[in-house]
Amino acid sequence: MEKFNISLIILGLGLPYLLINFFLLKKFSIFNKKISTITNERWGDSNKSHLGGVIFFFNFCLSFAIYFYANDLINLDNIDLEKKKIIALFLAMNIGFFSGLLDEIEVLPPFTKILTQFFASLFFIFGNIIISITGIYLIDIILTSFFFIFIINIVNIFDNIDMGLSAPIFIIFSFFYYLGIYSFDNFYSIMLMMMLLSLMVFMVYNFSPSKLFMGDLGSFQLGIILCFFLIEYVFKLNFLTFSHNANFLMNLIILTLIIPLFIYDFVFVFFRRILKKKNPFRGDTDHLSHNLYRKFKSANIVSLIFVLIQILSILLALKIINNFKNPFDEILKIFTFHLIVSISLYFLTKKIITR
Repeated sequence: MEKFNISLIILGLGLPYLLINFFLLKKFSIFNKKISTITNERWGDSNKSHLGGVIFFFNFCLSFAIYFYANDLINLDNIDLEKKKIIALFLAMNIGFFSGLLDEIEVLPPFTKILTQFFASLFFIFGNIIISITGIYLIDIILTSFFFIFIINIVNIFDNIDMGLSAPIFIIFSFFYYLGIYSFDNFYSIMLMMMLLSLMVFMVYNFSPSKLFMGDLGSFQLGIILCFFLIEYVFKLNFLTFSHNANFLMNLIILTLIIPLFIYDFVFVFFRRILKKKNPFRGDTDHLSHNLYRKFKSANIVSLIFVLIQILSILLALKIINNFKNPFDEILKIFTFHLIVSISLYFLTKKIITR
């Protein structure tokens, strides 16, 4: 009943807030509406605005400002470990936003992008947002930085079709919100609520034929937030208390259910580029979304396929998390799910790839 009442309050506050987000995004949708097509360089019309991600930064900063004021963070004596993590996330988001914005203004070389992402990961280390893998601090922070850079990049390369990233990430953020971060006293609740509202508004403008894209400045921010929750929640699940290493591997396997689409696309694209002796970090139009679009001729159908996969994957993750039993049975369920989806995607794209 308490959660129902909180939901009503959120709805009451959210409706007027949606109007504010609509107004802000409308200002960034400054180009004529044109039907998106696949070009030789990238998905979509390059004449459209790529500044949709500004709305995510606005909402994140607003949620941080509310929390900052409510908890008197200007007084350094009030900063504990949890607040330090929030400040670290805020600083990493700033780097993600401005590096993404710079990349939209002038395309950055891959090495420069990775370097800025590495600097952003240092704020995670500063906030003790670290994956405990080996128990050796130096090794763990190095692996955390690699994980941070990996997540941001697989999220970024997946953003290549209308609604392709925004819809799945909306489902993922809803998953984290559902899992118990359900209090107005909690920064993560406020932040996720605002991000979900901004994603809802963005999807209206990003629905094919889209009026604007989120750009790198949007995908970088979403990748940072996703990375934060994967580290702070998924890697801290404690199913196998008898072994830290076994528990870490179990959490890693469950993680594949949280971000299945990003992993499928990365594996599909990365290894195909290597086999073709291409630079694996250079963008092209050979992603899952591109191949599916060539077959179905509709970005909305492609995004619907992605949404169905993401929903089914999240539902399986929730079932395993809430009713974890035998680890071998759970691993078998996850493996079976990935096998079925992979085979399905293979046959959906087979005719296109083999032409």
